[in-house]
Amino acid sequence: MTFYNTSNETNPQLQEFSKVAENQNAKVLNVLQKHGELTAWQVANKIAAESKVYEKGMLLTSVRRSLNTLYKRGYIMKSKQVVNHFKRKEWAWQVL
Repeated sequence: MTFYNTSNETNPQLQEFSKVAENQNAKVLNVLQKHGELTAWQVANKIAAESKVYEKGMLLTSVRRSLNTLYKRGYIMKSKQVVNHFKRKEWAWQVL
């Protein structure tokens, strides 16, 4: 399951949220396939730019959840650490 049920949701909401999480995973994987090596921030910005409206983008926490899910499933890997716009180290990811 890729939706972490921290809010104790029940069906049918649980199924709907799981479906949304899977769609987010597909979006993140698609962006990485199109643009190559990116950080979580960069993925979120690409998704927001492609959706043309920020509200249709993804929260950064959702991007990070998707990255971890795709990593655990063996679709992507950590490539290198880069310094982000907050001057903090962050992993860049790429498709295997």
